Amino acid sequence: MYIDPMCLGCVINNCLIMKKVVQAVRRILNEKHPIRFVMSRILLRFRINLSRTLFFNNKLDVQTYLHASSAAHKLFIGKYDATLDSAVFSKYIEEGHTVFDVGANIGMYTTVAARLSKSGIVYAFEATPQTFSYLLDNVRLNDVKNVYPVYAAVCNEHGLVSFFEHKNSHEQNYISKGDGGTMHVPALKLSNFMDSVGVKSIDFLKIDVEGAELSVLKSLGDYINSVRVVYFEYTNRNSSRFGYDLEEIIQFFQNAGFEIFIPVMQGDLLVIKPFDLTAQMDTRNLLAIKKEEYV
Repeated sequence: MYIDPMCLGCVINNCLIMKKVVQAVRRILNEKHPIRFVMSRILLRFRINLSRTLFFNNKLDVQTYLHASSAAHKLFIGKYDATLDSAVFSKYIEEGHTVFDVGANIGMYTTVAARLSKSGIVYAFEATPQTFSYLLDNVRLNDVKNVYPVYAAVCNEHGLVSFFEHKNSHEQNYISKGDGGTMHVPALKLSNFMDSVGVKSIDFLKIDVEGAELSVLKSLGDYINSVRVVYFEYTNRNSSRFGYDLEEIIQFFQNAGFEIFIPVMQGDLLVIKPFDLTAQMDTRNLLAIKKEEYV
């Protein structure tokens, strides 16, 4: 029996298409909110911003617009777990505190910090132009008056830096080392910024900058001695992009008089565990606390 090769090719192609369709349907049905998931993909694909608001933190009355942002859409489809971060913020930020939010994204944690510090001030740094505009929208939405938004990348250099904006996730934008940037953005050192605004100390420093954490810390210069608590994300993949490893950033903190801890949730309770450098880890949120501070 003769089989036309072209027809056979069409059958194989149709089978491959059907396989992809079945996989897509299975993924959708496995989502916590399938209809929201489909809506989210469409809204993000066409970068559609909605005026609808979502509650990020009910206790502190923190909301966010449903912008075309991966962070807002993770919240929309039920995939944003803010339990650990919110618990850490609540434990270490008190009324009157000075907070630096480096890598503020769309400002959800900026607003949490502003609510907690009350009469204090939150300096929120974000380098992606569109994301920074979402940050400003959310600051206005939550009517927080103690936020000082700064459009800039924070690193150990001043001027303009190459910056990569991820097409599908605003949570994965980063300073580009080499030719991988999609734009140039203003950059600043924290030491210079603190001199310019007259800030002498930082009570709580949160850093989430996709691998440039050590550069942010070095940009403090001698001001590192005036920081009480640092909450930062470490991933092997991101740090390797900037040429350092976990041991190097831990050594930096230890030289500056900090102790390192791992915050974890045990049920509804936040537990602060001593850090073990020998433990295997790829991605982890860590706390660096000045030795004289109470944990």
